[in-house]
Amino acid sequence: MRSRVSSSVYRPRPTRGQAAPLVAATPRTRLCWLAIWLLVAVPGSSRAWDSEPSYLPDVRFHLTARPWVPVNVPTSDLVRQLDEAVHALAPLQYWNEGNPADVRNGAILDPYNGRKEVQYATPLFAFNVATLLSQGRATDLLRPGIRALDRATLNISTGPANDHHGEFFAAPMVKALRIYESLQKKYPEITARPTSVTPHRCLHRL
Repeated sequence: MRSRVSSSVYRPRPTRGQAAPLVAATPRTRLCWLAIWLLVAVPGSSRAWDSEPSYLPDVRFHLTARPWVPVNVPTSDLVRQLDEAVHALAPLQYWNEGNPADVRNGAILDPYNGRKEVQYATPLFAFNVATLLSQGRATDLLRPGIRALDRATLNISTGPANDHHGEFFAAPMVKALRIYESLQKKYPEITARPTSVTPHRCLHRL
């Protein structure tokens, strides 16, 4: 059987000032050179390597996130509306009085979806309560807010976040933690130690 190596002719490497020796091409080498020649010499052949289609749809819309336009509403009005919305959500929080260590404690349940926790409602509730507390409002929601943050941090630290929406947990949780920590002196209930309010040590978790 003929060796594949014998199909090419070996020539020693040239020294400085010498011309490069010729090497007999194998069938595979000839095919490679033919393909390169076709790409260079045949007009339009390079389009075969272009991933862009020959036409693109005419898209006549854009995301509504820009341009930003100020609402020109006093902060007090925005906080008041947030206060009303968060108080409407507070009764939807799950809490097992018989078992403060229930891992679902603090979750905000969707009344229209089988009363289950949906996506990132819980960490956003915690952040909204923290925002209101920083504005001197919703002091009656201090405990529900802490419990929501406790539930959210437990949820994301023990596996995939609720409904696999962990990317939407990070921002409200970090912001809520910063606000709650800044309010610890004013509200002793905010603590890193396990209590009946925060059985899972929410401020310590992150």
